[in-house]
Order: sequence, then C-alpha cells, then structure tokens
Amino acid sequence: MNIHKAAGIKLWYELADCTAGLKTGRQIDFLKELSLLELATLGLMTNGLTLAYGNLLQHHQRRNEGEKRERVCVFENKLLRYGPFFALASFGGSKRELDWVNDVIQKGLLELEEFESGQRSRIAPSLQSQVWRLFSEKIGCATVDSWFIAKGLLGGS
Repeated sequence: MNIHKAAGIKLWYELADCTAGLKTGRQIDFLKELSLLELATLGLMTNGLTLAYGNLLQHHQRRNEGEKRERVCVFENKLLRYGPFFALASFGGSKRELDWVNDVIQKGLLELEEFESGQRSRIAPSLQSQVWRLFSEKIGCATVDSWFIAKGLLGGS
C-alpha cells in the first residue's frame, strides 16, 4: 500500500471519529483543516471506491440509470461520513453489515428525494463536494479541474 492510500485511510478514520453523532458542520470544519495533499488523497480515494461501488451496482443489481446515479451519490457521501467502516461493510461485510449499508443508503435516498421535492429546505452539503471545493480554493483552480490536478499532485495514483 502506498503512502497516499495509508494516509487516506487514516483521514477517513479521523473524519468518522471526530464527527461520530455530530452535525455536518463539524465534519466540514475538520476538512477545512486538511492540507492540500490530504484533501487530494481523501478526494481521490473516495472517488475510487465510489466508482467501484457503481461497478458493483452495474453488475449485480437491476436498476435504472437514474436510480443507480442516486445510489452512487448517496454512497459517496456516506463513505465520507462513516469512513472505512462503511467501505468494508459495503464490499465484504457480513449479512448484518450489508443490511446496515443498505439501510443507510435507503435513508440517504429518502433524504435526497425529500430535498428534490422541496419537502426539505435544508440538507447537509455533500462532503465530497466540500472536499473538492476546499481543494480548489487552496490551490486556486476551478472545481471542474480539481480531480485532474489532485491526481497529478499524487503522481497519478
């Protein structure tokens, strides 16, 4: 495991630990304190696991494309909120752990649906979007370019 992956896993644990049971604002405060390289590592590792989850959905579950995209978005956010625990449970967990992951994702989908229908006026911002926004601000680039720049900073890993 390279140094960036080890650092990314540590950051996931810290993000999950420092915010357990607390509001999203605490998580964003934690993200604001991270260095440019830490944000890049966290963002790219989260993106990689999110892509793997999307592939898993593609191959093992029959869902329409819109529902898959929504599940992937919720997964990405919950991955940052719950850290490595969520990743491990999602990809190799026991029946009980997989049930927990599905429950978390179902609740996230309901929140997303409420927000989109106007029933919920305030929803916590996506942590992944916060990672890339903060990264872009620190390096001074457009958010749309942040992933490519982060990848270059970490040597294409």
